[in-house]
Amino acid sequence: SGDAFPIGITTLSYQASDGFQNSVCTFKITVIEYFPTGGSALSCRSQINLAVNADCEAPVGAGLFLLGNNYHCFDDYTVQFQNQFGFQIGPNLSSHIGQTIYAKVTDPATGNTCTTAVNLADNLAPAVTCLDTIVLPCSIPLQELDPDHLGWPQVEENCSGYTLQYSDQYVALACDDTLFNGEYSAYLRRIWLATDQHGNTSQPCRQLVLLRRFTLADLSFPPHYTDLPGQQPSLNCAAADTSPAFTGAPAIDGQPLYPFAAACEFTVQYTDQQIPFCGGGYTILRTWIVIDDCQNLFASYVQTIKVTDKTPPTISCPGSLSVGTNWANCTAVLQLPAATYSDNCSAVTSSIHSTAGTVNGNLLTNVPIGV
Repeated sequence: SGDAFPIGITTLSYQASDGFQNSVCTFKITVIEYFPTGGSALSCRSQINLAVNADCEAPVGAGLFLLGNNYHCFDDYTVQFQNQFGFQIGPNLSSHIGQTIYAKVTDPATGNTCTTAVNLADNLAPAVTCLDTIVLPCSIPLQELDPDHLGWPQVEENCSGYTLQYSDQYVALACDDTLFNGEYSAYLRRIWLATDQHGNTSQPCRQLVLLRRFTLADLSFPPHYTDLPGQQPSLNCAAADTSPAFTGAPAIDGQPLYPFAAACEFTVQYTDQQIPFCGGGYTILRTWIVIDDCQNLFASYVQTIKVTDKTPPTISCPGSLSVGTNWANCTAVLQLPAATYSDNCSAVTSSIHSTAGTVNGNLLTNVPIGV
C-alpha cells in the first residue's frame, strides 16, 4: 500500500488464484529501531522560522528542531513550546504571532533536552465566503443595497481579528441589454476583501446583486382618502400631510417610484387640482402619469384626497360677574365681555345664549336677581 512498516514484526501474506483454487504464502518483516551511537545528547538548531496552521497551532515533530540524524525515532521525543520565561504555551499560539518563542525537545528516556528559538508567523489569509446572487426589484432604494440590508459575508480567520471592506461597481443596463436578455435594469457587483491583523489579505470574493426590470402592468397605485367603504379615511385639516410621502405614490413590489424611480427606467409625475368645500375642507384630485421609458408607453391614475375639519372650535369664556339691579324693576343690564375662540381650519361664527334675560348682541337686559 506504500505505508511505512512500524517498529516490530509485520506478517505479510501473498495469495495466488487460477480461478478455481487459491494458494497463499506468508513471510515476516522485522523492523529494528535505530539506536544512536556515541551517547544520547541532543543538539537543536539555534533558530528557525515557523508558520502556524489553520487552527493557529504548530503541531510539529522533533525532527524539525534536531540537528543531524543520530537519534532515536523522532516520535520518541516530546516537543513543548515555551515563552521567554520558560512557561509552557499552546497549543493555540495566536497571542504569540510575530514574537520569538522557544521549542524545547526532550528525550523522556534520559531527560536530555535542547532548545530552538522560533520566530512565529501567521501566513494564512482569511477566507471570505460571499452570499449567493440576490435578485431585487429595480424600485428598491439604493441605500437599501448596503450590507446591513443585504447581509455580510462569512469570514474564516485562523488566528486574529480582521477588517472587512468592500467596493461596489454599479452598472445601469440599456433597455435592449443582451447580457441578461433585458430582464434586469441594473446590477451591482460587490467585491469583498478581508485582512487579518498580520497583514494577510484574502482572495477577492465577488457578490452579484441583480435589479429586475418591470413593466406598467406591474404597477400598483396609491389609495384614495375619502371615508368611502374600502378606502382610506379622509385627512384632518388640522395637520393634513397631503404629500406623496404620506398619501402614497405609484409603486412596484411595494417600493414607491416617486420622487425617485431608482433603476426602473420609469418617469413619474403628478399634478394636483384642489376643490374647496364648506367648513374649510377641500378635495385634491391628484393625477399621476407614469411613463415606461423602455417601451414608450404610459399609464395615468387619478387619486382622490379629501381633507375635512374633524375638530370642533375651541372657546374660552370670561369669568363670572356680579352686577347690581336697576332700582326701578329689580333687574340688571350688563354689557357681556367677549369670549375667546379659535378653529384650526376655518373662520368661526359665534352667538350668545342665556337662560335668563334678553340677549341683544353683547347686551343682556332684564336679568333677574340670582345666578
